[in-house]
Amino acid sequence: MWARTSRALRVENPVYTHPLVLEWVRSAEAQGLASNDEFNGVSQMGTGLYQSTIRDGRRWSAADAYLRPALSRPNLTVRAPAFTGHARRPGEGACCGRGLPWRHGRRGHRARAGRSRAVERVHQLPPQLVTLSGIGPAAHLQEHGIDVLVDLQGVGSKLQDHPAVPHIVYVDAPTVPELVTDPSALKLFQDKRRGPFASAFAEAGGLLSTTADADIPEDADIPDVQFMAGQRFSGKACRP
Repeated sequence: MWARTSRALRVENPVYTHPLVLEWVRSAEAQGLASNDEFNGVSQMGTGLYQSTIRDGRRWSAADAYLRPALSRPNLTVRAPAFTGHARRPGEGACCGRGLPWRHGRRGHRARAGRSRAVERVHQLPPQLVTLSGIGPAAHLQEHGIDVLVDLQGVGSKLQDHPAVPHIVYVDAPTVPELVTDPSALKLFQDKRRGPFASAFAEAGGLLSTTADADIPEDADIPDVQFMAGQRFSGKACRP
């Protein structure tokens, strides 16, 4: 299994898959999508069940795998939510040269490192932090009153949205949101970490290319569309 190479961050095959999702995969195969039991392997193309970052039937995140085990370290302090505006002061000649300003609640702080510096960047924050620090297209930085440290074109560009088109089919069979209302489902999960409570909801899917050119072999294995098959609340399931 290609994905399970880290002992800390667990990636597992599903322990529960709704029968309708299995039928969806069979239907996708019948329509010509190749079977793929390892989307992180040689090729992403095809259809199959998704593996998930799960351990013992529960969501297992990078924080579970790496951060929480290190919380007792004397050189680690976690403050969340915390926000940073830039990695240098105006007029300074290097990023992080005088520490990293950050805000927690209404209080402002400045983090300093004596030997080394590490900035964790998440999702779309990296280009934001870089540009606020004065690295990016000079005209764009000056437009927002940011001192230019490095005129670097391309920073913050080519970010793409992740559009999704939901296609909902109503069925007579109970879906996971209905199944978890059964007390026996909760007991099964508590005792064996199995059953509907262990569902990842997006249990299966597929990837294909709508633009692959037969004359360009290297494009034939690059997907540009992803399908996800799972269940959602129908309105009859449990409500708070």
